[in-house]
Formats: sequence, structure tokens, C-alpha cells
Amino acid sequence: MVQVFTDGVVKVADRTDGEWTDQLCPGERIRVFWATYSRTSDGGAKLYQSQVRYLDRSQPTWTMRLALSGHCGDSWYVVAGNATIPQTLKPGVVPFGGGKLNWETGGGC
Repeated sequence: MVQVFTDGVVKVADRTDGEWTDQLCPGERIRVFWATYSRTSDGGAKLYQSQVRYLDRSQPTWTMRLALSGHCGDSWYVVAGNATIPQTLKPGVVPFGGGKLNWETGGGC
């Protein structure tokens, strides 16, 4: 589950249904991260900031605050899995494949 709030706040939860919060197996960990990018002059993007966390049985949720540069064309991604966080993105590239939980690609300015 992913909930996007205002001001760059995003909440992710894995296998929680509102009633039970310990549905992950003992010892199971799920890697989740966010990455934000600022637009470059060639239309690509450069990593601005990122953060990685692991969800587990004792901590199945994470409420994060995405750090954006505040410039036109910022993009952000919230991802689950073992994907590498690229330092740069080529123009037109949307990274992370099926691991994306939610994202905003920056659009036009």
C-alpha cells in the first residue's frame, strides 16, 4: 500500500490490512527506497537525494518525507525491491521497472 500526502510525505506499508500489522514472516525484510531527481540541461536528470529502509515484521510501515530540489522538473520515485539507484537518468528514461510503487516524472515547466 502507498499513500501520497502533501508536502512530499509518502507512507508505505507492506502486508498490513488495518487490523493486523504483523503479516510479514519472522526474519523477512523488504527493501523500500525513495529517490528524487533534479532536471539537467539536456533533459535528463541527476540524483538529488535518496533514502533506503527495510520493512519487517516489527516495522511494516514507513512514513517518509521526500527531499526535492524545488526546481522545475523535479521527479521522484518510491520503489520496493533491490533495484540500484542510478546517479543520472537519460532523457525520457523512467527507471525502476515494475518495482515502482509510486512516482512523478517531473513533467513540463
